[in-house]
Amino acid sequence: MIRSSDIQNAYVELYKTLRVYIWDYMIVCAIADLEIACFETCPNIPNIKQLLRELKVKIPNTLSKDEDMQAAFDEFEELLNDSNDTYCVILNRVEETKDYEDFEE
Repeated sequence: MIRSSDIQNAYVELYKTLRVYIWDYMIVCAIADLEIACFETCPNIPNIKQLLRELKVKIPNTLSKDEDMQAAFDEFEELLNDSNDTYCVILNRVEETKDYEDFEE
């Protein structure tokens, strides 16, 4: 099981390598679709895997020349493959308390 924040961090590391290039419209759309999927509250891991594969297929020439990008793709894929398609989301905890004597009846 992985945390949704791990997925988001893996995407950010991949994006750092993608942003140094000028991409055509279809690749920009593929990157945007992947980003949206990664930052959903309840990420759909099989969908993210599919979008990552689709993006990878669209940029084979650049990917073969850029070792950093290849490493980012590999790390992201490894994280997703280790997930068993399960994730967890860390929920914020409220620390506030109220004294009952402050309330009027």
